[in-house]
Amino acid sequence: MRTKTNVFLDFDNTQFDGHLHNAIMKYTNKYQDNDLPGLSKDQLMKELMGKDPLTLSSKYAVQVALINAKNAAKEEAEKTGKPEKTFNFFDAKGLNEFVKKSKNQGVDVVVLTASLFPGAIKAVYETRGLTELNDIPMIAVPISKDRIVMAKSKDAEIKKYEKAQKIKN
Repeated sequence: MRTKTNVFLDFDNTQFDGHLHNAIMKYTNKYQDNDLPGLSKDQLMKELMGKDPLTLSSKYAVQVALINAKNAAKEEAEKTGKPEKTFNFFDAKGLNEFVKKSKNQGVDVVVLTASLFPGAIKAVYETRGLTELNDIPMIAVPISKDRIVMAKSKDAEIKKYEKAQKIKN
């Protein structure tokens, strides 16, 4: 029996310097129907949650949310003296190359996220030119402030994925 190799990449504060989920929540909480012409709040939420395909308007909304979050992080850093979150990838080019190389070697690459917004993550990959990450699967885990609970949730989801993979193969 052939063994399959998997790589599971966490998103927030691992690939990306900041919490995209929180930035999107702040943006969508204030969003009113048609703040972006022709985009209702309901449709925006469906797209960001991955229920409907992303439109240019929802991709733009993600960029606005990130600009707002970065500005808020800058203000917070100035007040507190704590390091500022960049709301950017730590090494976008390296990440893209790593995923490409892994996929070429037959490795399954999967993103783990504790976000309700996998569509927003896809939008960030696309708008930042991370073409190798556009089509990789995402596994959402329940959000918890308890890191141990979160780690156990991620471990459980990884085991489910690998079990399904074994059955498929």
